[in-house]
Amino acid sequence: MLEPWVPFDATPEEVAELHVIREGIPATLRPALLAWIIDELPVMPYSSANLTTPDMLHTLQTMLRVDFNLAPKETMTRAQVAEFFEARGEQAVLRLVDFLASFYQREGPWYNTPETIGTLEFHLDAGSSAFEVYPTEEGPYRIRRRIAEGVEEAVQAAIDLQPVAGRHLANAWRSATALEPNESFAMTEAIRAVEAASGPVVIPKEKKPTLFKVVKVLREQSGWTLVFEDSEGYPNHLDVLVGMLETLAKAQPDRHSGGKPTPLEAQAHAQLAATLVHWFASGAVIREDPKA
Repeated sequence: MLEPWVPFDATPEEVAELHVIREGIPATLRPALLAWIIDELPVMPYSSANLTTPDMLHTLQTMLRVDFNLAPKETMTRAQVAEFFEARGEQAVLRLVDFLASFYQREGPWYNTPETIGTLEFHLDAGSSAFEVYPTEEGPYRIRRRIAEGVEEAVQAAIDLQPVAGRHLANAWRSATALEPNESFAMTEAIRAVEAASGPVVIPKEKKPTLFKVVKVLREQSGWTLVFEDSEGYPNHLDVLVGMLETLAKAQPDRHSGGKPTPLEAQAHAQLAATLVHWFASGAVIREDPKA
């Protein structure tokens, strides 16, 4: 993420404020995003009024499920299109940005960032937006909730280790970090990922392993621990492992008569699941010989 510009005479309080990630579309970021949208909308040939092509309007109506209430060949200026989405709120504007960004992929043999994507990236980063633009594995650029550097790589490493658990973990991560996150589904898939990774290690004969069954066996059987060196029994590695598993199992509020989880809760839940999947799949969870 690009560091925000800090004035030479900024106070510590001002510096701290500049680094706060901001939700939605802050007022200072709004003009830049709308200008980017306007520049990305195609113009009809020889149009002196900056009229958007009817084909683009039809595409926007079909893909984004909006109704401009226009006749088939009628059109609007690019500014009017931007105003139309702005009037429908921040989510509508971000969806439009996401859609327009998806027309681009990395360029050339060096996978360079297209100039227009670089402009969008600059404004989202410099504006400390909670959203970022990124290149998907499939190719197109998309918008998602901002992720701390290195976290995605750690999650991907866990996904690669265990195919079944990896599929659930990938679902959890995509749902937690999407432009419109499905927090509950993300947390459910995170739990399924850890069940798939821990079952074959702790209860290999169990056809339908659950976190409850895994925790029960870890507590009842002697010798379960982590590969870390034991420093005179502190911390108790089994307690650390069980605590993480129980946190994962009980952290989803809407499964326990609570409210809807937040995007931050869903992301943290998926990150915790990634660590546990990696531990179980890589052999970091072991059972020492109780007779040794």
